[in-house]
Amino acid sequence: PVFTNEEFNTTIDKWQGKSKPIFTVGAFDHQYGDVSFSIENGIPFTIDQEGNIRVDNILAAGAYTFDIIISDGINQQSTAVTIDVTDTPLVFE
Repeated sequence: PVFTNEEFNTTIDKWQGKSKPIFTVGAFDHQYGDVSFSIENGIPFTIDQEGNIRVDNILAAGAYTFDIIISDGINQQSTAVTIDVTDTPLVFE
């Protein structure tokens, strides 16, 4: 399997909702077709089988760096992702 993204860094606000993807990791496999995605345990993010990364828990401001793994069931590749979380005050109107 091969990653199709060139950039694996992004910045979000700590109030990011769980429903909207932060970004999508692209991957494909020339030999076997299907690619599965996985992510480290113990971080406040999840990844679905379309490669969408979402918030899964309460975020603290700071940088989160973790590995994403793609697999075709035989071979696998991993890459580091960094998500910078900013602390923007909430504004109530």
